[in-house]
Amino acid sequence: VLYYNYFMIWAWAAGNNGLIMPKNVGYPISSGILRLNSHFDNPNGMSTGLRENSGFKLYFKKDHVGHDAGIVQLGDGAVTIRDPLPVGKSITSFTCPSQCFASEKHVFAIGYHQHATGIAMLNEHTDNSGNDKTDAVFAAAEYYDWELQRTLETNFTISSGDSIKTTCIYDTGNSENVKFGLGSEDEMCIMFLYYYPAQPGFEYCGAAPKFGNSTFGCDGDVTPIASIDDSFIFRTFPIAAVESPSIPPSLSKSPDSASMSTGVIVGIVIACIAGLAVLGAVISTLFSAFAHPAKRAPVEADNDVNEANIAEMQNTKPQNVVTLA
Repeated sequence: VLYYNYFMIWAWAAGNNGLIMPKNVGYPISSGILRLNSHFDNPNGMSTGLRENSGFKLYFKKDHVGHDAGIVQLGDGAVTIRDPLPVGKSITSFTCPSQCFASEKHVFAIGYHQHATGIAMLNEHTDNSGNDKTDAVFAAAEYYDWELQRTLETNFTISSGDSIKTTCIYDTGNSENVKFGLGSEDEMCIMFLYYYPAQPGFEYCGAAPKFGNSTFGCDGDVTPIASIDDSFIFRTFPIAAVESPSIPPSLSKSPDSASMSTGVIVGIVIACIAGLAVLGAVISTLFSAFAHPAKRAPVEADNDVNEANIAEMQNTKPQNVVTLA
């Protein structure tokens, strides 16, 4: 995570592809502190031969480009919740309410963020009349992958009075030890929005962190974690629906071992029959040639084939000698 004067301006995770900002948008940088916060995970306990060579490139421009960029973390960006997740599939939601969007904002990039047990994220963007206006890219990560956390370019507007609900879905399998937290083995629910113009003090929205009597960002509604079953998970292209009802079953799935064995045997039998037919044709041709030999001229005295030659052949390789007439 890259901070400028303690405010986040960029976040990286596994599989991230960087961030290219619009030409007329940038972060104002003057005197201050740039701080890079890196997290490392060494689950196998390797202690030797490890080198850290990651980094980033930050491009500057002397003149003001037009709009100051901001980044807001929807959901639980500061990980204020440290509750455990139930075994199996579960869900939780965070709402950034209408009073938090004081002015119009133009979103140019987004980023979904969960950890290893996260399987999907959803966003619902509605106006002050309850009408849905969710951008297609922003709508959902139906199959979330912790190893492929891309920064996605998009282009939509959040108007004053709009609200956004962010939902995270998890599958812990049989594990009873997963909870919300900062570790790689823990879970998170964060939706990064890169937007302009920047709204000062608007770094978090949903479960906003509190320090003393101060709230950083804008607080919203939090739906407690609850267990769910598969029927609750909406996906446009569910993995289970791999066979179309219009395709015959024999064509819509791979043959099992029994049908494969039958196919191999049938193929061998056909090949043998074809081979026997070819062999029969060859034998028939040869038999016909010997049964009806071509007529030859009588052997003359000066012919190389004479009695002496025949005797010599008999001495070297006993055989029945047939004199052709």
